[in-house]
Amino acid sequence: MPSIHRHSLGLSLSVFIAGASSGQFLEPGSAALQTLSGTGGFGWAASELADITGDGVMEAMISAPGAFGGYIDVYDGATGTLLNRFRGVDHGITSFGWSLADAGDVDGDTVTDIVGGANSSGVVLIFSGADYSLIHRVD
Repeated sequence: MPSIHRHSLGLSLSVFIAGASSGQFLEPGSAALQTLSGTGGFGWAASELADITGDGVMEAMISAPGAFGGYIDVYDGATGTLLNRFRGVDHGITSFGWSLADAGDVDGDTVTDIVGGANSSGVVLIFSGADYSLIHRVD
């Protein structure tokens, strides 16, 4: 059975489905705007992210902790375009993306930031939502 995560995004409702499924689940009266797929546990964690592109629409984050040392993808909420992929292998860790969240404005630049955890290595990485650079690493 797929894992279903629902997040309220203002006046709309976003439904993320992770896992194998023979059909498509949508809330009544809704339509699929974007279909995403991946490997390595893609969809393990999913969350909304405050608007980092400045278009007034919240973004989305989806992880795959079992691929490339694990990764977190950030998607433009208006277009579905991949904005950035944060990979655990780039920071010498595995299982990155086991957890993820909107970190708020950690670095004080008025743009919300992104936090991701790595279960097997016990590392937390915080990235800038403005330029995607690493802000903090907590071991």
